[in-house]
Amino acid sequence: MNAHGSSLDESTRGRGRPCASGPGRALSRLEPWLLLLLAENPAHGYELLERLKALPEAPSADRGHLYRTLRRLDDQELVTSTWQVPQAGAARHTYTLTANGLQALDAWAGHIRAALARLEGFLERREALRGTAPAANGRSTEESRHSP
Repeated sequence: MNAHGSSLDESTRGRGRPCASGPGRALSRLEPWLLLLLAENPAHGYELLERLKALPEAPSADRGHLYRTLRRLDDQELVTSTWQVPQAGAARHTYTLTANGLQALDAWAGHIRAALARLEGFLERREALRGTAPAANGRSTEESRHSP
């Protein structure tokens, strides 16, 4: 558990952030998406897989990756799983977000928000450079036009 009560030990890299491997990487990870989907409503693994496939912005995942991630989230007490036995069909685990899972989701949201701000800053700086792209000699296009 970290100071905020969430258990992000496997996905934290040194600075208490859920995913410090670079801007935008958080959305390519399965964990925040599963926490988000389970915050919307409890679900079993196959349903989560289908819901992920329906979201074009969500990462792709196979069953093995999904269930390994769910098992890790369960071990970290971010989700709980219970057996549901339907009247017809096979028994299956239904996953539910815990209070710790909600805190971890909030941590992910904060990290994604910060990464988005960094990316927007990058794009703003890049747009400011349009029309002043470096020429082959290392000077900007504007400098090249006015230089002998």
